[in-house]
Amino acid sequence: MKELSQHQQKVLDAFDKNDTDIDIATLYTRVYGDPGHLSAREMQQKLGPTFKAINEKMDRPRLVPGEIKRTYRYDSAPHEE
Repeated sequence: MKELSQHQQKVLDAFDKNDTDIDIATLYTRVYGDPGHLSAREMQQKLGPTFKAINEKMDRPRLVPGEIKRTYRYDSAPHEE
């Protein structure tokens, strides 16, 4: 894995539990603080590019949409070929 920027590491650290759906509002709050009046869509639009950049630096995508709407998860399962 390539080295992450400080911001990317902060986003990755927001996923405090592996393989668990975490609400986008919770992730946003952990990274940026109070979302104020932002909608879930606006929070996702702000976090999305960072998720993509982190995934591109890993051996495979790890930050993936959760099973529940408006959630993401850190997928720690080993890569299957």
